Amino acid sequence: MWPEGFNRPGICNIKVFYAAQSTATTDSWQTWTKPPGTSMINILIIGAGGGGGKGNGGATTLAPGGGGSGGVSRLFIPAIFLPDIIYVRPGKGGTGATSAGSGTGGSTSYVSVAPIIDASSAIMIQAGGSPSLGATNNNGGGGGTAGTATSAAFQGLGLWTSIVGLPGGTGAATANSSGASVATGSGGIILGQGSGGGNGTGSGGQITGGGFFSTVEGGAGTTGGAGGHGFNAGLSISNLLSSSLSTPLVFSGGTGGGGHTNGQAGRGGDGAYGCGGGGGGNSSVAGGLAGNGGNGGDGLVIITSW
Repeated sequence: MWPEGFNRPGICNIKVFYAAQSTATTDSWQTWTKPPGTSMINILIIGAGGGGGKGNGGATTLAPGGGGSGGVSRLFIPAIFLPDIIYVRPGKGGTGATSAGSGTGGSTSYVSVAPIIDASSAIMIQAGGSPSLGATNNNGGGGGTAGTATSAAFQGLGLWTSIVGLPGGTGAATANSSGASVATGSGGIILGQGSGGGNGTGSGGQITGGGFFSTVEGGAGTTGGAGGHGFNAGLSISNLLSSSLSTPLVFSGGTGGGGHTNGQAGRGGDGAYGCGGGGGGNSSVAGGLAGNGGNGGDGLVIITSW
């Protein structure tokens, strides 16, 4: 039932679907066609990450938090239970705030038997992460909610799991303090949240790695250093799924921008696929400027069949 070379090209058929640029809910559908002779199908669906926030600037004591990650679901199902053509729509990542306030949330990802958003047609639905809470609050955005067994008509025909996304890290809570560090590799999920921004002399929150997750430093304080982009951000998934793959498929969020004492604070880093964007840094003196929030990462759908 489970091939020895699972996820290796030439043994299994692997198709990766990326998010289209449109955020409308009625278009941007892509199609997957079942290869002849297919007996089993594995679908991995990732919701998009939420965007980081931007502070008010000036002599403020806070910096905004990071965006939450999308959730992750997987369905392992006999091919006979699905039609020959299915429709896929990965969610678009949320945008980081460019004016004081919140960014936008990550869009929901869908896999369906028809190019419509409807529970009776859906095979899988996975929510994206929420944006940070904005200029006057240092909390991060919530993680994408886990799916439910009744949210789609076909989930009961296979082995299905769903995991909630991770909430974004908090930004600086007081003047000249740093954003909180967040850890990756927790919660049973391959994604990470964005960390929060720093204030004044404080740095952006660090994303602390472990195992196969790399550490990503936050933006430097005082001089408004930019937050770092998430681990594996922008990397071709085709390369990750090659036969020479030596590390698991893992991603992390963007880190928070560093604070500034009298000028432009740092921008939050962008999240990798499904991960939250970092919160922008903030100033600690009158006349200082807040940094923009980082963008959340797009969702993904990976279908493997044999």
